[in-house]
Amino acid sequence: MKRSRILQAGAEALAVGGVADLDLNQIAATVGLKPSSLRYYFKNREALAEAIYLERLEEVGEGFDRVRDSRSLEEAVETLCRIEIDHRAQETEGYSSRKPQFGEVRTLSKERRSRVGARFEQVMVQANELFARHNVQIPDAMRFLPAQILLENLFWIPAWIDHFSDWEFPKVASDLARVLCGGIAQDGATFEWDMMAGEGSDLASENGRVDGFLRTATQLVCERGYRGTSIDEIAARLGLTKGSFYHHNSEKIALVQQCFEESYERVSQLQREASERFCDPLDRIATVLGSIISIQMRQEMPIIRSSALPGLPRDLRMSIIGRAAPLDRWFVAELVAAHRRGQATDVDPFIAAQFVSVSANAAYDLARLYRCEPSERNIGLVMEHLFRGFAI
Repeated sequence: MKRSRILQAGAEALAVGGVADLDLNQIAATVGLKPSSLRYYFKNREALAEAIYLERLEEVGEGFDRVRDSRSLEEAVETLCRIEIDHRAQETEGYSSRKPQFGEVRTLSKERRSRVGARFEQVMVQANELFARHNVQIPDAMRFLPAQILLENLFWIPAWIDHFSDWEFPKVASDLARVLCGGIAQDGATFEWDMMAGEGSDLASENGRVDGFLRTATQLVCERGYRGTSIDEIAARLGLTKGSFYHHNSEKIALVQQCFEESYERVSQLQREASERFCDPLDRIATVLGSIISIQMRQEMPIIRSSALPGLPRDLRMSIIGRAAPLDRWFVAELVAAHRRGQATDVDPFIAAQFVSVSANAAYDLARLYRCEPSERNIGLVMEHLFRGFAI
């Protein structure tokens, strides 16, 4: 019972911050324990964070057990979406603790990260079993592609569900399930797309070493999160001293902020160029998404994903969230235009925009964790899942 209360209080803290924000003394006070009593259960904040993540994955696994006998894939996926949305409703009403995002797993020690990763892969296998029961063809070269898209979207629901009132939740779950299973394109709709120039992004090479810091910091934030990115490691990867870092950069937080701003500027540039090059909204969307997927899978200079936000200081986090808003709005506007032309499915365009954005960025983990090659075929497979859904 005490352990459960500690996990609930810890999950609340982890959901609004990062692993570094798990103050064991404060959590002990919240649940009415002495700090020494709490440390009987969890010796340090990393041990607590690991337990929170493992418990969260147990809950997700139980969700897949619940939908084992669903009559259709869309029914199963809608139920999974509704479970996550209902969690949020219970949190708002004070009946449940907040659920943590998984971005901060990257800041844990290698041993703890491996244990959480192993449990996560078990959930991925459960997702694949669900797809197999409903005759979804899973490509051999990307065996976790549909599972990754499904789980990323389930975990991302808390980031945007507050845009809706609770009476809208059933339709929200239905719409998200529809784009997951059927994609954003209407049956029979066709699209063309080009890989935008500079998708590998050699950032302003004339800046030389400064760009090296930016590139290396971006790679580390994507791999380890903000808290897991250290000045020592940035310098070491570049073969430089810590003093060299401070010669070119004022502090880590300023460099990380620049990394986020650069990522969003690159997406904005892709959107602008696609808007200028294509008249058809579905072609514009496809060109931006295809370019993002390519960037993420190549890993040379990935776009920092929103899952890296929880570990940032609050003021910086809110500033970065505000900076991302126009990028989401562009997807919404293009989806509305595509629907008017009979090209896009008739779901809420805000939900569809969240789906394509998080799914395209998730291609980074397909390459980093599951060694999926950034081949034209694999990029095309990710695109097909976004436009045609799971049952392609």
